[in-house]
Amino acid sequence: MTNPTTDRQALLDRVIASATIGMSPGDAARMRELLDELVRDWLREAGTDGDAPAVIDLLYKDFDAAVAGKPVAARIEAVRAQVLDRRIRRLGVQTFALGKQIIDGGVSRGEARPRGEALMKEIDAVASDVRALADAGARARLGRDLQEAGMEALYAIEGKAMSLRLNHYASDAQASRVS
Repeated sequence: MTNPTTDRQALLDRVIASATIGMSPGDAARMRELLDELVRDWLREAGTDGDAPAVIDLLYKDFDAAVAGKPVAARIEAVRAQVLDRRIRRLGVQTFALGKQIIDGGVSRGEARPRGEALMKEIDAVASDVRALADAGARARLGRDLQEAGMEALYAIEGKAMSLRLNHYASDAQASRVS
């Protein structure tokens, strides 16, 4: 028997049932696409250990609170912002890891450049979606996070300026080499 909390289709059905109430077929179809991506990411985050059901339950409760009582357009916008936030976090993990590899000497500049360029293309694609958000607060917050990932991708491409967190990492790495 599968766990309804961590079974992807069961979880997706549960989320769809609560989030698409009162939506037109077109809005519900778009929402289902967003929710499928969101649920996949929840399951990726939760992993397969014993705490996965608790992680999924917490993510679901946060989601439910974010969309509860909102009109259709606001629910769609809230889910779009959550999906974009998760995309940006994944990109940030990748750009930071690449920057750390460069600083640590684990990847050459020649290897880093095409990887940074590929990440920058993804960042640019997400940026256009962020700019399309109606919620100015979400646009600003996500834009800042995306800018940080962009600085890290540029570091991989150009080897010049870097994000604040990558700069801290570089300083710490330099200090540990000196001591």
